[in-house]
Amino acid sequence: MTVPNNDPKSKRSSVPSEIKIIAGIEGFSGLVYLVNFLALLSVTFSPTLMLLSFLSFTIAYGIWRIKKWAWFLSLILSIFGVVTGILVLAFTGISESSIFGRAPMIIIDFILILMLLSKDVRIAFKIQ
Repeated sequence: MTVPNNDPKSKRSSVPSEIKIIAGIEGFSGLVYLVNFLALLSVTFSPTLMLLSFLSFTIAYGIWRIKKWAWFLSLILSIFGVVTGILVLAFTGISESSIFGRAPMIIIDFILILMLLSKDVRIAFKIQ
């Protein structure tokens, strides 16, 4: 015999697993930018890497908290990442470093776009 659960938290709709994955990828991106910033700090100061790190952590937090602005920002930056990645590959040519460096970033950004545009994620963010 099961006992009915009257906890208001249990009645809340479940968060799609894609949202957790997107937040994890954004958080990991922020960590990568931060590590690159710290690694290059002794050579040169790169405010761009620090800005990208902060932006990625902010987007990860917004995605985790189901904020519409984070969804839009993540989508825009992922589209920008795919387009610039393809342009860089087109103008620099395909080499070993581009296949192991640039191609995975393009693929991850493309997967993020697909997940952000999935029906469950759009419903969770109330985007029609």
